[in-house]
Amino acid sequence: MTTDLAPMPSNHDAEQAVLGSIIFDNASYWKIAATLEPSDFYQPRHAVIYATMRRLLNAGTPVDLISLYDAGLERNIPAYESSYLTDLVQCVATSASITYHAKLIKKAAHQRKVITIATKLVETGFNRPDDTDKLLEHSLQELSSCLTVDGQTTPMKEAVVEVLETISRLSLTPDRLIGLPTGFETLDRQTGGWQPGQCIVMAGAVSMGKSSLLLHSLLASARAGFPVALISLEMGPAQVTLRALSSESAIAYYRLRRGLVSTGEAWRTTKEAAERLAALPFYLVEMMDTSMLGILEMGRKLVYQHGIKLLAIDYLGLVQGGQEYKTASENSRLCKIGARQLNIPIIALHQLKREVSERPDKRPQLTDLKQTGQTENDADTVILLHRDGYYQDSGLTEEPAELIVAKQRDGACGTIPLVWYAQTMSFAEPPDSPSV
Repeated sequence: MTTDLAPMPSNHDAEQAVLGSIIFDNASYWKIAATLEPSDFYQPRHAVIYATMRRLLNAGTPVDLISLYDAGLERNIPAYESSYLTDLVQCVATSASITYHAKLIKKAAHQRKVITIATKLVETGFNRPDDTDKLLEHSLQELSSCLTVDGQTTPMKEAVVEVLETISRLSLTPDRLIGLPTGFETLDRQTGGWQPGQCIVMAGAVSMGKSSLLLHSLLASARAGFPVALISLEMGPAQVTLRALSSESAIAYYRLRRGLVSTGEAWRTTKEAAERLAALPFYLVEMMDTSMLGILEMGRKLVYQHGIKLLAIDYLGLVQGGQEYKTASENSRLCKIGARQLNIPIIALHQLKREVSERPDKRPQLTDLKQTGQTENDADTVILLHRDGYYQDSGLTEEPAELIVAKQRDGACGTIPLVWYAQTMSFAEPPDSPSV
């Protein structure tokens, strides 16, 4: 489509680059999935190819030359000449610029829409001058759709209905659990569980047991049927799985790591525990891009592909960035924004300042968080892990521990007693813990 003055704005090269990037690196699609629509493409065949890519990837099918060509043949779409698909791949050498190219496509799409609306406004103004007020109102409504401000408006009447439905549902639920189970009944009662849109920070000293605490909580949610994902920047999938197997089987971690369970009852117990773990909707993720933006893009992909309901990051201090304080502040803010956008809880592990170990009272406080201010502000819930035995080097295989709910935006704070089992590197509530 053209005007009398010039061709309509478009960016043929950017459209090719986006399509080629997705074929080259399927994961790059998730960087633009939420913002770029097929209708944003000017070339009709590009729009058809992008729509098919989106359909395949959302269904979990890899996108390559063969799958795209087959999809075109199935629907008798002439846009799928194999030579042209090959040309798309040859347009790019990397997918690193896909976000930039998508912005160029979106910009051109907005320009075309503004021109179309303005042209219609001029034509109608000449032909029907008596309809000026109605014409202006309609045109303003259409132009507002070109604004790139993201947001959602919810009328109070809709919010009230949703809240009343939630209250009614909870009244019929014995455990009164609003969100996902935390793995500890006392913590469930105090927090209502991990809730969508929340950023939860779990913090403790180095080697206090933060990763084991996080793993315990993730396993509890997975056992309840909720798909969960762990992005561990500190341990690989094998090490995480070995810890989970030790906890699930109640067999000492060192025995599993050294293979001291190859026969008899211990081996049967190990296999049964492994089968239970294998059946869980639990995804272990290794990341090459360890920036917070990269992590959130991976989270979006996991939500689309696997329907995850909980994302965990181990740990926040290893997320890449520049200057330490600035990066920590940005990362905690992005963590909260990501939880809201994905509508899932995100749990991020965090370390305490080393000064905690140097003072007489070693029970942690909010001010002991590294880069305290921004992290404390952004987190909906902050949970601090404490073990006296950690500082005494007692060598006990079983010792008391505490979960200190130091901040909770929607509830009370307090301390929850736990037991630490050193041999299986796991936590549990004490036997005399009050029942639900």
